[in-house]
Amino acid sequence: HDHELWLVTPDDGAQSLGVVVPGEDRRVTIDQTLARQIAEGSEMVLTREPLGGAPKGGTAGPVVAQGEFSRT
Repeated sequence: HDHELWLVTPDDGAQSLGVVVPGEDRRVTIDQTLARQIAEGSEMVLTREPLGGAPKGGTAGPVVAQGEFSRT
């Protein structure tokens, strides 16, 4: 299986940020419109998916880790 990272915002729901490759550092550019929606309560979610990531048009696999954005 693979793991896929998702950004979940109140307005747009889940947006895939891509498949996590073990041992590899990766940077992802987030569209400005989406970046503006990251607010307190938005989440980063890691799911377990079939090899290659979530199937197109299918539902995401089970959540294996998650965190919530907050202001400190």
